[in-house]
Amino acid sequence: MRATIPKSLKNYSVKLFDYIQARDYLKIILVFFLFLILFIFVYLSINRFVSLDDHFFHIRFAELIRTQGLSAFENFHWLYFSKISINQEYFVYYNFLFYLVLIPFTFVKPLFLGIKLYAIFFTSASFTTLYYFFLKTKEKNAFFWVIILFAVINHMSIWRFFLTRPYALAPALLILELYFLYKKKYVGIFILSFLYLYWHSVTFFFPLAVAAIYFMFDAFYHKNKRDWKIIASSFLGTILALVSLSLFAPGFLSFMKDIYFGMFKDTLIGKKINISEGAELYPADFMNFIKTNTLIVALLIMAVAFEVLRYIREKKKEFIEDSEFENNKRTLKGTLFFLSVGFLLGTFLSQRNGDFFVFFSAAYIVMSFNYFLNYIKISNALVKKSLWIGGIITVIYLFSANLLFIRDRIATSGPYDAIEGAAVWLKNNTQKGEVVFNASWNWFPTLFYYNTNNYYIAGIEPRFLYDYNPKMYWAWWNISNSGYVCFEQKCDNFMTEKEYAMRKDDRKKNWYEKQGNQVADVIKDMFKSRYIVTSKDLKNFNDLMDNNGNFERIFTDTIYNQYFVYRIVD
Repeated sequence: MRATIPKSLKNYSVKLFDYIQARDYLKIILVFFLFLILFIFVYLSINRFVSLDDHFFHIRFAELIRTQGLSAFENFHWLYFSKISINQEYFVYYNFLFYLVLIPFTFVKPLFLGIKLYAIFFTSASFTTLYYFFLKTKEKNAFFWVIILFAVINHMSIWRFFLTRPYALAPALLILELYFLYKKKYVGIFILSFLYLYWHSVTFFFPLAVAAIYFMFDAFYHKNKRDWKIIASSFLGTILALVSLSLFAPGFLSFMKDIYFGMFKDTLIGKKINISEGAELYPADFMNFIKTNTLIVALLIMAVAFEVLRYIREKKKEFIEDSEFENNKRTLKGTLFFLSVGFLLGTFLSQRNGDFFVFFSAAYIVMSFNYFLNYIKISNALVKKSLWIGGIITVIYLFSANLLFIRDRIATSGPYDAIEGAAVWLKNNTQKGEVVFNASWNWFPTLFYYNTNNYYIAGIEPRFLYDYNPKMYWAWWNISNSGYVCFEQKCDNFMTEKEYAMRKDDRKKNWYEKQGNQVADVIKDMFKSRYIVTSKDLKNFNDLMDNNGNFERIFTDTIYNQYFVYRIVD
């Protein structure tokens, strides 16, 4: 006998569904919790982190802000040789709102769990913001579109949203700004433009740029009226943020000029100097980026093709726009298209623009396809049903695959506690405030996480050290990577001399003695350090110290056999 659903239960389910459908806030909450539960499964089920970079610094620094207040910024000496520490010309970061939001997660114990919980919460918030945008702009099937987008966006792009860093939420904030622009919510535009600087200070001008582009398209589609309040709201918010920041946290413009403008002018674009920077800051391999994001790019091409053909037919008077409402949507779609293409081309400058491209192109695709699908009619019931069932199965497969790919990607990252032994040893066996020569800037976040008693040479942005003293930067770089003292970027003579010395044992011994003595003197006198953290990957530096009497290896990590601590013998 076939089981049947009790009529009372069926009626209750219908009433509950209708109740939720009538209340947008309930739909938004349910979508948020759906992603929250899925991401909890992805991230909390494995003992690994998305990466070993800045989020370890951010969570520990947020804890210091909680206990020390603004003095944590004002007395930042952990990057000892920098204008942050020595001259206090600017702060290490100006993302005050980000740290304020991060502070509640510092109450979580163990502290590293706060990193995961923040990432889960705000990655869920990012995709919920997309849903909110579709819902409030009256896009059909908003929930299903968000699920489809999650399924077709490459898992590596989604993976980046799990980074506990301020820029991970920035695309969602700009999507929210677009909603404010569309609805002419000038107060919302002003507040978001103001707060954005305090969230992701490096791209503080993005809200103003988005508002300007929207204004441009709005003026194009509404030729008889220009809404200057759009520009004014964002401009005033951005300017007020800059003014208020300069009153209590001076040095921001110097920070931008020296660090980020210098980074692009000298290294990423100008290529005058070869300073190590974060991988995501470098230009993307464009063809590889397209290949990685094949599905989203393919859908974007289809959406653009439809819009172009529609525009041509419209010019030929073969197509008439439906309503003023759709005309307003065209302003929004034009802005999304412009931003999608702009950020796609922006990957030639920096891979980080790809994060913005994914969100803006996703929103543009949905708006275009929703309109496009109005013109597709399938009369054959079998074909229609087949497409629906096949489409649903495909989306479920891609959605599930993305979740598993993200989980596997995180699971293959290195152990987060590999450097803990070296960091804790230094914390327990050196004086508070003693400078440690860390041979790689990549280790700074985890060293700082486990040990705030010591100060370090380089971290977060290697340019901090270069901007303070270029000779010190190249000395640190060449000692750490090549095992000799050279105060310039190009050290061909030293390299040739070393290659010659390594061919015979007697010459090798003399090399280690001569260069080892010079390295020891430079680390002691120039870098004010006696303790050195290195790893098995830096063979040149390790070999030099192991074959020179000035150095003594005093700690070896016995768990991972990855990191060592050396001391310069008095």
